[in-house]
Amino acid sequence: MYTTDETTPRLWTVDEVATMFRCSPQTVRRLIYVGHLRARRLSDRPRSEWRITDADLRAYLARRA
Repeated sequence: MYTTDETTPRLWTVDEVATMFRCSPQTVRRLIYVGHLRARRLSDRPRSEWRITDADLRAYLARRA
């Protein structure tokens, strides 16, 4: 799940992860806030968007298995 140049990992939005997990975006945000799903903010602004890497998604899913 990499971009076309194969060097930059794909960053997923909260909405994209919610679609994959078949849950609401609020559920994904809750997983982030409680520390179950690692994510990064795009900037230091308080309401900036979260992004989740492939590695963080795989780690979360591995812990759930």
